[in-house]
Amino acid sequence: MRTVPIRWVSSVLQKGLWSIVGLALATLWVLALAFSAVYKDRLISSSTRELEQMNGMVSQHTLALFKAIEADLHVVDYWLRTYKGNDPLNDPVFVDMINDLRTISDGLLDIRMVSTDGKLYYIPNPQRQALADVSDRAYYRAQLSAGPRKLHIGDPVLSRVTGKWGIPVSWRMQKPVAGLHVVFAVVELDRLVEPHNRWRFPSPGSILVLRDDGTLLSRAPFDPHYLSLNFNEMPGFDELFKKGKGSYISDSIRTDGVKRIVSLERLDGVPLSVVVTRGLDEALGNYY
Repeated sequence: MRTVPIRWVSSVLQKGLWSIVGLALATLWVLALAFSAVYKDRLISSSTRELEQMNGMVSQHTLALFKAIEADLHVVDYWLRTYKGNDPLNDPVFVDMINDLRTISDGLLDIRMVSTDGKLYYIPNPQRQALADVSDRAYYRAQLSAGPRKLHIGDPVLSRVTGKWGIPVSWRMQKPVAGLHVVFAVVELDRLVEPHNRWRFPSPGSILVLRDDGTLLSRAPFDPHYLSLNFNEMPGFDELFKKGKGSYISDSIRTDGVKRIVSLERLDGVPLSVVVTRGLDEALGNYY
């Protein structure tokens, strides 16, 4: 019988052992990668649920605010309909009512009037003088067209009187009273953004309010350069908007290029949507 050299047997065993070790290591790497992918997906899912819960809270706050504005404008219209004097802007009862509405909103909104010739008046108006000509403003011009009266939520504007950014919400009165034709409320953005900054996720997280045509009305953190940006042109947004509610991961190529998880929720009864975002890297902090 031929004797197998011990050296050859040792070489074969050594190669077999290394093969087994290599196979074991490859298996461990595959398992590690699979576990890592599953862990990452779970982190994203968990972060998205937190984001959607936050969006639900902000959406309820936003809906309540704009429904309250609509009710306030109807109240002002009804009061003026029954007014018998010739100077409602300085009528003590009317001024007290407007001040009460300001107080109830905690200073978040202010109610103003526009005359039939497009002149802006604050309440009260002791000087009995117009403060600005707003006949070119979209929130005023939208109320000049014939047909059923509609609540108009305008683009953000920089006030010609206060120098502050605000969202104008206008309503055409049933009939002009003492030359006044349009009543509108202004949601001042610095006051709206204040609670949004407290609620939003850490930077680069943000809270946005959009009109149904995709126009950005408000953003926390505040940056006027983004106001009136149209989100319908952004990849992935249009499809999500049609669904009315949902989340996706955005590369933010139209803004700052930071990847974010985005949650959108359309509001019932007003032509608005709320978008809440958080940075993808922030959401995956434990993964890294």
